[in-house]
Amino acid sequence: MRTTQATTGKTRTGRRGRLHAFAALLAALVASAAWLLATPAAEAQQARKPPNAPKPVRVLFVGNSYTSANDLPAMVRALGAAAKPKVEFEIEAATPGGFTLEAHLAAEGKESPRARIAAGAFDHVVLQEQSLRPIQEPDKMLAAARVFAKELAAAKSGAVWYATWARLAKPETQADIDKAYAACLEATGGRLAPVGAAWRAVLAAKDEKDRVALHAADGSHPSAAGSYLAALVVYGALSGKDLDGLPARLVEPGRKVAGRPTEERVLVELEPRVAKLLQRAASKALEARKKAR
Repeated sequence: MRTTQATTGKTRTGRRGRLHAFAALLAALVASAAWLLATPAAEAQQARKPPNAPKPVRVLFVGNSYTSANDLPAMVRALGAAAKPKVEFEIEAATPGGFTLEAHLAAEGKESPRARIAAGAFDHVVLQEQSLRPIQEPDKMLAAARVFAKELAAAKSGAVWYATWARLAKPETQADIDKAYAACLEATGGRLAPVGAAWRAVLAAKDEKDRVALHAADGSHPSAAGSYLAALVVYGALSGKDLDGLPARLVEPGRKVAGRPTEERVLVELEPRVAKLLQRAASKALEARKKAR
């Protein structure tokens, strides 16, 4: 009887030992499988985001159709992506047609520029006034600029003044436009993106072959080339990087929308000679601005 009990005890002990060993082996297999599945994803994430990679530059564009035409904000992002080294931008925009800066200040809701700025999420805010206000009502423009500047300072965001161009039929108004934006800069600080000055240089080129059609058919809004030139100046003002050698063809990469991949989008495609000419004009306008400080 004692022998049977001892044998049974040994059997139970052996069985428990085997179960423990099996459980330990199963746990090891599960852990190994999880590691194998996680490692490629982790490695891919590290490849996308190096540990010492600079943080993206967060930018809010506040303006109207002079900014939204041809998707200038996307062009700025594409220029950063094409630069060496790359400059990564995270961009948002508030660009309803015809809006003045005063109208943007009156906008309400969480998507309004003031609400977005107050959230403190942006490094820079690019401010573009309605095209005629610098000429016809510069005092109202300056008053709105002062309010924006105060709120930007509270949010620790920097202003970039997107100084626009004269209409095709009124080139003489460029001086008034430049003066109004310079007054905003002087009164409130920030940076100036002298887009109008770069446009004027191209449109007034002595050699006819160097004159590029920067206006759209309406003589007011930008053509694709006009937006490309504006994007170069804004990108230069934001980044301080060299513009030489940036691509003549800007694309927005494909991405997933609602789980489905989208194709890349061509934003602009210019002749290399034209792109080079516009890069030189943008660089000269930015350099002249530096010397004028």
